[in-house]
Amino acid sequence: MNNKITFLMGIVGVILFVVSSILGGFLIEDYNRLSQYISESYAIDTEYGKILRTFGYIPSGIFMTLFCFLGVRYFQSSKLLKIGFYGIGIFYGLATVVVGIFPCDSGCNKELIDPSSS
Repeated sequence: MNNKITFLMGIVGVILFVVSSILGGFLIEDYNRLSQYISESYAIDTEYGKILRTFGYIPSGIFMTLFCFLGVRYFQSSKLLKIGFYGIGIFYGLATVVVGIFPCDSGCNKELIDPSSS
């Protein structure tokens, strides 16, 4: 892959994430972007949760992961740079895909009182 495609993967990943986050907040009634988690906008029993996960969060995580794993070779070789790129790719990109596949319950039960399988 060339550097332009890798660059576009990173841009598309971030744009998908931002649009999904903003759109998810608008689609849920009484959703407060300052006090509620982003994951509450695509929880299991929300009306548009499956659509937001399928067309927003999961693809954005995939694109961000690909950007981090492929983009590192276009920068100067540095151990810290590699750790940073791979760390963001794993702990942000792949984690976004995982939470898109296994979303939280509505309200994101922080106390784990009677949790579901998700």
